[in-house]
Amino acid sequence: MARTTLTRSAALLLALLLLFALCACGQQPSPKAVEVTPAPTPAPLPESKIMFRGIPWGTGEDETITLIKEYFPRASIVETEKYPKNLYEKNPSKSANFSDPKGDIFTKLSSLEIETKSIKLQGIGSVAGYRVYSLYLYFIKIDGRYAFYKAAYSFADDKEITPLEQFSDLQEKMTKLYGTPEAYSYDEDGYITSTSLCAVWDAGDGSGSYLDYTLFLSGTLNGSESVWLSYGTTSVNELFENAEREKAEKEEVEKQQHIETVKQDDSGL
Repeated sequence: MARTTLTRSAALLLALLLLFALCACGQQPSPKAVEVTPAPTPAPLPESKIMFRGIPWGTGEDETITLIKEYFPRASIVETEKYPKNLYEKNPSKSANFSDPKGDIFTKLSSLEIETKSIKLQGIGSVAGYRVYSLYLYFIKIDGRYAFYKAAYSFADDKEITPLEQFSDLQEKMTKLYGTPEAYSYDEDGYITSTSLCAVWDAGDGSGSYLDYTLFLSGTLNGSESVWLSYGTTSVNELFENAEREKAEKEEVEKQQHIETVKQDDSGL
């Protein structure tokens, strides 16, 4: 009788173990919480020797605007433009990197594949003793966010100092800060003819600045002069180069596919 009781107990225990195992196998694992990765924010680049108002290149758009308004409390946005844009169907305005006017010091690049934005501000006041007509901030779209990569002051005329004297004075002040610039002159002969002087400061780390004086010699601007001071970084150049290379490769593939399709088409013969 004891053996029978033991056998029944063992059988019951075995059944319970099997039932437990089956229940465990049938259970679905608890779903893991879905981790949402936030959109990457353009990270500021390592501190450059030449920056605009100390703002690291690559700083996000909103933070850049906030910092600018701390420096210039009366600044207000008067215009925003995105590039590329079609000024004329056959002559679209491309996005452009930071470079000096001729591209002699910093390589000049442009693309229809890269999205950029310019923001025009007024109410800046004076810089280095001269009234600023407008300040332009430029941002490049990276991973869905706009990152700061260049800026430019457009100076207003001074009643007592000519634009050429203004250019000379600003060049002297910039030289004290960043050393002797590389200078050149250049002419442009197109819709509007002009002659210009340019002084370029290359920090050697991808950052730089240039001062540009232009005398217009034709059209509605004939006889007028302008002085601009620009800052920027060439760290975005790789984005432009990659975009243009990928575009060229895609166009070549499409071209070869078209050629092959035509070669194999003998319909109607």
